[in-house]
Amino acid sequence: MNKLAVVILAAGLPLAACAPEPGGQQPAPQPGAQSASEPTFEVVDSNKDGKVSRDEAGIVQGLDFGTADANSDSMLDRLEYTAAIAEISRSRG
Repeated sequence: MNKLAVVILAAGLPLAACAPEPGGQQPAPQPGAQSASEPTFEVVDSNKDGKVSRDEAGIVQGLDFGTADANSDSMLDRLEYTAAIAEISRSRG
């Protein structure tokens, strides 16, 4: 096989991983995977202190900060934020 064919084949491999499964169905999201429509922890943590404040969390539609703040420290750590996003995704179906 010539070098050009190898380059073309190698370039197409990443695209194959994104292709829908046969029958047009998308693979099911992995457990714990964050919805693409919700901002990531890194985006919401705008001051990059490793925690999400009530003000920072205000950009997340449907997030109930009081419920998400499991340890009542007025901040969401990554685990609390991820759990809250998972709950939002479940409630939206």
